Amino acid sequence: MELTFVNHASLIYAYGDVRLICDPWIEGTVFHNSWAHLSPTAFSYEDFHDITHIWFSHEHPDHFFPPNVKKIPEDARRNITVLFKSTLDRKVVQFCKSLGFRDVVELDPGKTHELNEDVSIVCQPYHDDSALIVFADGQTIVNVNDCVLNSREQLQELGSLTKGHVDVLLTQFSYASYVGETFQERRKRAEDKFREMSSQISFFAPKFCIPFASFVYFCHEDNFYMNDAINRIDVVYDHFQARGETEMIVMYPGDEWVVGAPHDSKLAIDRYLADHAAIDRPLIETSSVEPELLSQSADEFHARLKEKVDYLPVLKTFRVVKPLRVYLTDYDAAYELTLDRFEELPNLGKEGCGIAMSSETLSFCMKFDYGWNTTAVNGKFQILDPEALNTFQTLTSLGDAMNHGRVTWGELFKGIQRRLSRRLRPVQRAAA
Repeated sequence: MELTFVNHASLIYAYGDVRLICDPWIEGTVFHNSWAHLSPTAFSYEDFHDITHIWFSHEHPDHFFPPNVKKIPEDARRNITVLFKSTLDRKVVQFCKSLGFRDVVELDPGKTHELNEDVSIVCQPYHDDSALIVFADGQTIVNVNDCVLNSREQLQELGSLTKGHVDVLLTQFSYASYVGETFQERRKRAEDKFREMSSQISFFAPKFCIPFASFVYFCHEDNFYMNDAINRIDVVYDHFQARGETEMIVMYPGDEWVVGAPHDSKLAIDRYLADHAAIDRPLIETSSVEPELLSQSADEFHARLKEKVDYLPVLKTFRVVKPLRVYLTDYDAAYELTLDRFEELPNLGKEGCGIAMSSETLSFCMKFDYGWNTTAVNGKFQILDPEALNTFQTLTSLGDAMNHGRVTWGELFKGIQRRLSRRLRPVQRAAA
């Protein structure tokens, strides 16, 4: 099997008549203008004419970016089959069907799907993300992208689907969201990624490991600081290559590699380091929205809550979501947001607030169901009071529920049952 690296979390699996591309974010900034590619993409929209299948791991825009998907030429779409996990809301499926792709296949969890007689895949969801296993030419490639596999049980679940061995493991190598206010907190999370990678490598024992899904930088004025503690690819390569458990394969956009063939990762690493050195300032500056537009976003947020969330009265009665006091950096003013109210607090300063952000960011959070989750990823805020982080995370969970249709009593109880099941289910011992 031949692999061609596209960029970030995207690559092409090629064997026989199959050319499967995963997570094609080709160009542009994502997460509300907060992430940019570290390196230029060596793949054009015209190149989609040679693609037979597209797999999207999840809806985050560095994996599924609708503005890029729409730019795939119409005649190319007619020959491409889209692969996506089965979901409750089916938004990605309906979107891709509307664009006229040859077919859109919803993949059942853990079930084998044949692309042709020589190539088959298995998609295994993990919360809103999913992993992909590709079987071809007697080889097994496991792509876990952003999936958080931090328990033995999760590793065993995915490992049971690999037919006993893994030739190539592809995994994220640095943090990809807000991870703390201090350098020490961010450095700790970066080190946690080393431990996660170590667990995956030790469990799957792959012949080769391709670190990917972290070739980005925080490009906005409000989150540029988060670049200070990321894991650089040279450090990742040296660390795991020295351990000797697997051979590290580093690929730069446009690089091709036949699985098992010799590969000089140093060439790719040198190019990435040059790209790092060229980034010396934010790409995007902070913007403001007018007060009336901010209030309009709050009205839309409250209207969607009433329309979508069956159990909203219970959330209000038991005060599940505490008031969020926000200091708007561009307004130099304090506001309070609850589940049914948004108002300025003229007698309150920054010291009385729990979180600080720009009016543009707060408006984005309230205007879109995915706004809270996007902001949790892009880190365009500052936590002033640790209690506010809990409220922000609760709003993120509520926004996710609205975004994915998990807002009925039935879905609420299912979520509680899943959490209890994960806590109570015994972890099996690994096979000797």
